[in-house]
Amino acid sequence: MKKWIAPALIAAAAMVGLSGEAKAEGGGVLGILSCSKTGTGTTYVLHSRNPVECTYDGIGGPQKYTGIDGILLGIDLEIENKAVMGYLVLGGTWKDKNSLEGYFVGAKASATLGVGIAAQAGLAGIGNDITLVPIGLGGQIGIGATGGISYLAINGAK
Repeated sequence: MKKWIAPALIAAAAMVGLSGEAKAEGGGVLGILSCSKTGTGTTYVLHSRNPVECTYDGIGGPQKYTGIDGILLGIDLEIENKAVMGYLVLGGTWKDKNSLEGYFVGAKASATLGVGIAAQAGLAGIGNDITLVPIGLGGQIGIGATGGISYLAINGAK
């Protein structure tokens, strides 16, 4: 599943058309953040929480993170065995290895019947740097549907 997500997001990054060259220090952040669900989470229909492990590949990477994601406010009626999301990451200055640590909020919609797709848009986060995640694409195995305001909180850069 991960094999088609990264190329799709890299193509989206190319379309964004950033001017100039992004630099590891004092420049921009450009890359792909891939997150996989690592265990059973908690779902309260209007709110959910799932443990994730994430890997950032791009300028300043690779880096590994742990965290949580889910629906902050909305409907989460999914029962999923496996879920993977890939996020295009654009951001401010890359200061240190913990640069992507922080809290991201945006919109999410997904539908699954056996194998399904998920999309997130407009994620914005503030942590050690300001980072924008204009699009996220993913796939999952399970059944259900999700829609609402989503979140991704990552920490523990290694």
